[in-house]
Amino acid sequence: MRLDLKSYIIKLIDSNGIFGVMNNTKWNNLLVALSDIDELLSYRVTYIDGSTWPESDSSYQYASELAQIWGNFRAIHFIDIDARISHSRGVLLEPEVLDHRDKVIAICKEQNTKISLTECGVRIWGYFQHGKDIEIYKYT
Repeated sequence: MRLDLKSYIIKLIDSNGIFGVMNNTKWNNLLVALSDIDELLSYRVTYIDGSTWPESDSSYQYASELAQIWGNFRAIHFIDIDARISHSRGVLLEPEVLDHRDKVIAICKEQNTKISLTECGVRIWGYFQHGKDIEIYKYT
């Protein structure tokens, strides 16, 4: 990571009152485990500067390519995973929707990550903000 980018990220962390709950090793292990899921899940990354990938004005709100996320872990505020996979059953039938949230939760538990449940899946946290209540999923 370039020094000016690293300095910018550190400045954002300090100015936004956030603190990390993940590190490079945890992100690497988690993404490797997630990429082993047989189904093609969809991801959306929000960075600490508020930008997203895919970008918010993109026609795709989520992307299935995990390789795009690798590398700039220090800047990841959170990753949203859409754990629903839609399979077509023909033109006249509604698609079959399979929910793989339990698989994602199991991997997150194994990797000891902080997550929240979303309408369509799981949010994996890289940073928390001081003074902001976040509903964290309690592993049982």
